[in-house]
Amino acid sequence: MTGRVWLRSSRTIGMDEIGPAVRGAIEEHCAGQLMGELHTATACCATRSVQVRRPVLNARMFDVGDGREQHRVDILLPRYLVVARTEASHRTHVMSARLAGMTLGPSLTALHSVITDFGVAVTAQWSAHGTVSSVWIGLGDDADGYAFLTALRKAVAAAARHRTARG
Repeated sequence: MTGRVWLRSSRTIGMDEIGPAVRGAIEEHCAGQLMGELHTATACCATRSVQVRRPVLNARMFDVGDGREQHRVDILLPRYLVVARTEASHRTHVMSARLAGMTLGPSLTALHSVITDFGVAVTAQWSAHGTVSSVWIGLGDDADGYAFLTALRKAVAAAARHRTARG
């Protein structure tokens, strides 16, 4: 059995570029979590992920036969990270976490595979009343993916400094 990996591409987008159905789900979530307005976003990144089989000897480099695809929008607000994931069923799941209670793991994982997955493990209490858990935020190994990850790391570090100063 071959393993599966994701090929990802990210691009920086404006809030006005988010489709109406996804934006509606995000706005509903943010209102329910009392997070404030989306117009305060400091960074917004759209990532397209396609699941493929890991390359094996005598096989095509990337078998995209099942074409499992996922679209995600990550939004950095002054105090929150909002993640909206839409899968092939076109159902959108939105979750969020406070930057002040967040820890970030290393940027690269799955080093044993032929293709490394770029992104970051985010450990936080998701969606106000959820449990503390880790979520993988996979990003494109491209300029916009790196830019969003850099902005997220800076925002989490600033939130930690602010929490410590208030401490």
